[in-house]
Amino acid sequence: VYRDGVVYAPSLDKSLYALDSESGELIWQTTSEGSLASSPVLNGETIYVSSYDHSIQALDIDTGNKKWSSEAVNLVWGAPTLGDEMVYYGDIDGNIYAVDLNGDPVWQAKAGGLIQTAPAYHEGVLYVVSGQVEGEQEEIVGEVLALNASDGSEIWRRATPAPILTTPVIIGDELVVAP
Repeated sequence: VYRDGVVYAPSLDKSLYALDSESGELIWQTTSEGSLASSPVLNGETIYVSSYDHSIQALDIDTGNKKWSSEAVNLVWGAPTLGDEMVYYGDIDGNIYAVDLNGDPVWQAKAGGLIQTAPAYHEGVLYVVSGQVEGEQEEIVGEVLALNASDGSEIWRRATPAPILTTPVIIGDELVVAP
């Protein structure tokens, strides 16, 4: 992610790097307990990162110092998503979390399978995609889940013929998914 001459780069080596975009020089580096597989998300003076250490972390954009972290049951692969003054994220056990901008828990919900992507937020609705193994023959299927972003209540749920391992995209009033 880029802002004001700085590139913020996550790494599987458990570090987030802030680099000068022209010289490539290290401005700061912060280390997590787990690998950082997804792009960070910027909001004002805070940068949010998801981690394989079962958490998301809110860091100061200028120093990399941790402001807060929010725990998950299992590793968090996909990037967090912002909307309605909240941070949303999911873990690979299919748990979906909403925390406020101070990291305080607001609600938790459950998807039908593992979550590897960032949720998508649009006009008060959170869209979460997942993949799972189901049935005696271990048929691999996926799911799209729409939740009320303010309280986590289910709006609708749709099965897909294959897991969805890419972040959904919203174009106008359409939700685009790629199973």
